[in-house]
Amino acid sequence: MSPIFFELEGQTVAIVAGSRAEKYKKTPQATDTEPGILRCYDPELLKQTIAQAKEKADYCILFIHWGTEYSTKLEEVQLTTGKEYLNAGADVIIGAHSHCLQGIEYYDGKPIFYSLGNYWFNEKTLDTMLVNLRFYGNAEEEHLEIKLIPGLQEGYETHYVSDESAQRALYDRLEEISINVEISDEGIVTESK
Repeated sequence: MSPIFFELEGQTVAIVAGSRAEKYKKTPQATDTEPGILRCYDPELLKQTIAQAKEKADYCILFIHWGTEYSTKLEEVQLTTGKEYLNAGADVIIGAHSHCLQGIEYYDGKPIFYSLGNYWFNEKTLDTMLVNLRFYGNAEEEHLEIKLIPGLQEGYETHYVSDESAQRALYDRLEEISINVEISDEGIVTESK
């Protein structure tokens, strides 16, 4: 339920997590006396948590469990609440739960990764990726560089996709399901204009 804060090279980074994909007794909502998760079927508590984290941090990264399993089609709630979470103070949203890649969208200059795919879950063959975020700048100007690290989950293992043509094919598939992004041959993600 509570954000985690890290001090990195003089900057404070907050990590906030929420789930919109858990309705089971095994993953209850946390309370003051019982462990659990931050459920966000009603997004207000998550938005409050993001805002509180951002007050204490230079950057706020939201990890969210949402979306439809094995579908690249985004749910309407992902499209609307993603923007609400950025408005609340998140600088980046990294989603999971669909077990497959979902698209990327920029909103107000900030990225939403709807799902990174399936790092390791089962024997299926699925595209996946890691995201390398690099925040840099000064008091006048801040920047975020995003580099994708392409992977393939296959037979209970995940491997780095090193072949340049296979990387490009993965980036092209990801661009097709994304909203307003371009991905360079080096895996650098930018907002398309």
